[in-house]
Amino acid sequence: MTSTIDESNKEKMRSVSVDLNHDASLLIDIPDALCERDKVKFTVHTKTTLSSFQKPDFSVPRQHEDFIWLHDTLVETEDYAGLIIPPAPPKPDFESPREKMHKLGEGEATMTKEEYSKMKQELEAEYLAVFKKTVQVHEVFLQRVSSHPMLSKDRNFQIFLEYDQDLTESRKWMNF
Repeated sequence: MTSTIDESNKEKMRSVSVDLNHDASLLIDIPDALCERDKVKFTVHTKTTLSSFQKPDFSVPRQHEDFIWLHDTLVETEDYAGLIIPPAPPKPDFESPREKMHKLGEGEATMTKEEYSKMKQELEAEYLAVFKKTVQVHEVFLQRVSSHPMLSKDRNFQIFLEYDQDLTESRKWMNF
């Protein structure tokens, strides 16, 4: 006995997408980010109808290290042993595009204005693509945590989303 899948079912199987924001009670996105030399400052925006939060709509500044802190805290929580914790977003790496821009600047005298302008535009586009990907993987991490029935209720996750001060310094002396 053989089973066959008709063409319409094959097409449906190929186009499955995962909506990480399926629960409208907690919506998280990163609408803005700013690169400052070796650091990226993300603006994490949250909309919620959950009563455990102080406000229904708020934004907080976060750096990559804050995301790593949140991930490590979730991993180290004994209550979550056996749960699949979303992987931490990788550290932003802008070194390669930055080095290429530096080399382009050194070689500016050896090329025409058109060549230089074209190469500069290509490198800026590469840098922008890396930047957008960095923002995207950080946003997906938060959306995965928010879509998990247990992790989304974690106190440290709520602090990450809601605490409106810089977490970098606070983590050193506050024991969340």
